[in-house]
Amino acid sequence: MIKLKTYISYCLFILLICSCVNPGRNKKSKEWYMLIDKKYQNYKSLFKQEFVNHFPKNLYNVNNIGKTIYNTTPGMDYVSFYIEVEYANDLIDSLVYTARESSMAVYESNDPKLLIINKFINHDNYGIKMRISSKERELLEELSSYKKLPVPNFWKFNTQNKHSEYLTSDYKLYVLEAKSGMYWDENYLSDKDMMPRSWKHGYSKGVAISSKKRKAIFWFLIWE
Repeated sequence: MIKLKTYISYCLFILLICSCVNPGRNKKSKEWYMLIDKKYQNYKSLFKQEFVNHFPKNLYNVNNIGKTIYNTTPGMDYVSFYIEVEYANDLIDSLVYTARESSMAVYESNDPKLLIINKFINHDNYGIKMRISSKERELLEELSSYKKLPVPNFWKFNTQNKHSEYLTSDYKLYVLEAKSGMYWDENYLSDKDMMPRSWKHGYSKGVAISSKKRKAIFWFLIWE
């Protein structure tokens, strides 16, 4: 019951943030952006600087702000922070260059060999998966054998298919850093064994970019 109440509160928090930040920039005042940026800075401050230093310093130069998802709820499978933003053409080109130069790996967003963190959560199970089957376990170990760095499950960001863990094909995933091991207070993380043995615990940070849409999704995710 406690976990269910926590999850409901978490969902309501996401809904509140998304409803606050979706309107276009040209309809909002400077004061509105200052207010949203203040909230954004507060969320960022909850994480170590080294985990979120690739996120935008502020939100003043973006055209639009999409989903913002933040979770440090004790007992969940992961701790995470995402923000989706839309840029002008020149800024998105600059971001692509910087991400490419800084990344450990670059992947196509719909690559079937991606090692996806919490791969089996989706719209159908409301982002909660208590156990995985032996067949799912075998698939995780197979994906691990391709030696790709872990990337997020983007089911909340795929506007074309809410049942998919992949972004649409116009995105590229730039993994800036990923390491295995414990990097967070273990009391905040469950132990549901949702990743392959070589990545039982760890974190991933990076940015997914669509030059076509001029959108970027910055992520930090730490699991189990």
